[in-house]
Amino acid sequence: MGDGIALITAIKTLPDSAGRSIIVQAYAKALQTIWQDMYIVSAVGLFLSLFIQSYTLDVPLPTDKNISTDDLVDPEPTVRSKPHVPATMRS
Repeated sequence: MGDGIALITAIKTLPDSAGRSIIVQAYAKALQTIWQDMYIVSAVGLFLSLFIQSYTLDVPLPTDKNISTDDLVDPEPTVRSKPHVPATMRS
């Protein structure tokens, strides 16, 4: 892939001629095509997003495991008064 900004700079340095005019028109047409394609893609995405079903996250997920929500509660975290230093690093 080329660098679009570098190409614009290179086009600006070309001498005024019929060749430069053709290059500018081709570059503009390419950008127009890209923008049109991206518009179509985004419009299709917007249209399809209208059919996305909404889900609520307030309900527990069904599971085949016998897990109680009481088992998921963590005990109070342990607070250390000093940072843990591995034995290999102690002096």
